[in-house]
Amino acid sequence: MKDKANGRAFPFLSVIVPAYNSQFSMEECLQSLVNQNYPRDRYEIIVVNDGSTDRTADILQKYNRSKLIRVIHHDKNRGLAAARNTGIKNSNGDILVFIDSDMIADKNFLLYSESSLSRAGTYGVVGKRLPHPSLPMDKYQKYRYFSKIGAEKLKDPKKPIPLKYFILGISAVKKEVIREVGFFDESIQKWGGEDNELACRIFKVHPQGQFYCPKMTALHKHYRPFKDELNNIYNFSRYNLPILAEKHSEITDIYYLKFAFCNRNNPFLYKLLGKLISTTFIREIGLFLYDILPFLLSNAAIKLLIANRLLKGYCDEAQK
Repeated sequence: MKDKANGRAFPFLSVIVPAYNSQFSMEECLQSLVNQNYPRDRYEIIVVNDGSTDRTADILQKYNRSKLIRVIHHDKNRGLAAARNTGIKNSNGDILVFIDSDMIADKNFLLYSESSLSRAGTYGVVGKRLPHPSLPMDKYQKYRYFSKIGAEKLKDPKKPIPLKYFILGISAVKKEVIREVGFFDESIQKWGGEDNELACRIFKVHPQGQFYCPKMTALHKHYRPFKDELNNIYNFSRYNLPILAEKHSEITDIYYLKFAFCNRNNPFLYKLLGKLISTTFIREIGLFLYDILPFLLSNAAIKLLIANRLLKGYCDEAQK
């Protein structure tokens, strides 16, 4: 199909939505994708229900007869990597759009995804998460959404983004890239890191081909209490980060691993500082500062606590 205004042909998009226990956001997510300002015959929505145990499967039943939406069920929970791979393997599009089931896409989400990838030399784009109006705005949520972290630090969206900012929870990638580098690593089943691992492989082939598109927005309907997030980070660092570090040396700079005191090759002073950062004392100090400091100043405490959990989890696993 062509755009009547300029005669441009619209490529076919495959929107891949992994879903696990998403009963509180699933319908809102799908409605936002159905109501896109993009030709309805030029995209498909593939929902992969990854063994949900809540009402997600019941909600998805009403879409069984939809021409636009296909629902695929996993018998058991296999993780984000496997869910996204199932979506890719069942896709028909030349462009793969990844959006998580707790995201509510802006009506122009697909238009901006496609137009960004139409630029020569562009192989992947990441969008911008905004907080859903229902989220309580504590200091950690403000850090996540209103501080300039990740790709938002970059002033010029026309410049390629570095590896550490290419997060696939809200993104679009040309399918040819997946053919070149392979699928998500399904050995990563617990929370976190499957997108970083794939990003490492993409950047080795197309190091200057990924960009940030701030107009490609979605509301994020997922409240994460800060202490729960710290537990997630610890478990990610203990169980998934060793897999990433073994496969990709560039992960070292993203996750503070040059300070990992359990790595023999790290400089002594770095290991000493890492040992200090990972202590329970520093964790308690960080939590105290987080509680008493106002937003913005509290960001320093958040970063310290994230480093604490990353180093602690990684070295706990290495030394067991």
